[in-house]
Amino acid sequence: MNATQFELNPAHIWLEIPDTLKNKVWKKSDTQGTPAMRQRSYLNRLCQAVVLPYLQEHEPNVEALAAVEELWLLGINGTGLTLGEDRILLIPSTTWDLDEVQVPQEWVDIPELAADYHVAVQVDLEDSFMRLWGYTTHEQLKRKGDYSSSRRIYTLDRDELVETIDTLWIRREHFPKLVVAEQLEAIPKPVEASLKSALAVFGNETTIFANRMVPFDTWTTLITDTQWRQQVLEQLLGAQNEQQPFTQLQQWFEQQFEPAWQAVNDLVSPQPQWRKAFRDPHDQVERAKQIDLSTGSSECQVALVLSIESTSQRLNVKTGIYPTNHQTQLPPSLRMRLITDAGELFKEVIADANASFLSYGFEAAAGDRFSVEVSLGSVCVTESFQL
Repeated sequence: MNATQFELNPAHIWLEIPDTLKNKVWKKSDTQGTPAMRQRSYLNRLCQAVVLPYLQEHEPNVEALAAVEELWLLGINGTGLTLGEDRILLIPSTTWDLDEVQVPQEWVDIPELAADYHVAVQVDLEDSFMRLWGYTTHEQLKRKGDYSSSRRIYTLDRDELVETIDTLWIRREHFPKLVVAEQLEAIPKPVEASLKSALAVFGNETTIFANRMVPFDTWTTLITDTQWRQQVLEQLLGAQNEQQPFTQLQQWFEQQFEPAWQAVNDLVSPQPQWRKAFRDPHDQVERAKQIDLSTGSSECQVALVLSIESTSQRLNVKTGIYPTNHQTQLPPSLRMRLITDAGELFKEVIADANASFLSYGFEAAAGDRFSVEVSLGSVCVTESFQL
């Protein structure tokens, strides 16, 4: 735990997470979808179970927003609550650094979902506490927040948040009422053909951020219309059920490899830059797998190389993309993305015109899961791993 995480700010609200509640909520969340879906549902469901009773002590009429559990499965973080005409959004995060809050665009720009108040919630599963550490209004978020069109996220720095949570009730009582939904312009509904076309995106098991692959107006209709939302869920869950299982990297230390994972020498020449003499095959091991990025008009194969090294405390992981078939350079604009188990992008590396390889290394712990996404143009291949 770092200093920021344990900062005892009296203006924050600290709530305990009982172990029995964690177990109960996990059983409800661990039922369908990918690990990222289950983890998102778990954090939001836990946030709702802990924070809602606390808020009801101040405002007994606070209620959970209908259909919010389906939004979690669709990749939208946040627990919506209603209080009369007001909507309050809880934004759970397990981050240690309380430098900013990130709010999905759906909770800001869609009239049917937009919240009046956004409350940042830090969730510490290890020490079993939850902290309400700041809130902002919709107006402040739109005016001071930074919007990322590629991620569809509004980000607001900590300095712009109100950290005295109890003032939220004073603000509601004494400030003029502004109905956020009435301030927003209605988002035009796309034609049915566009909606049907978008459904195919969610049926592709190789697509990580399917909701960002369709226009926002189309996405809005798909999630706010009950019938369309159900069709998206059917497509999405059906595709995820067909996904390949996680490659179990711990088995590599026992020299157990799936047939597709070959010795690096068999696929890559020259050898990866990070290679060094093995001290012991039980401490460090690496393998390579051929990735086919060919299209109908061009052929392209590359090698995904993965190296893992066991230390006394952590696991060192290195991922790399190398040319094969005696090629010396990668195609320009080839991308390697590393995705967390929660479905979040934490690193992207892009080949330039003269790139002979791409690589990235990081530390992880036993049991961690991640995915490597390799893409070129419209072709994308994803490999998932568990340490």
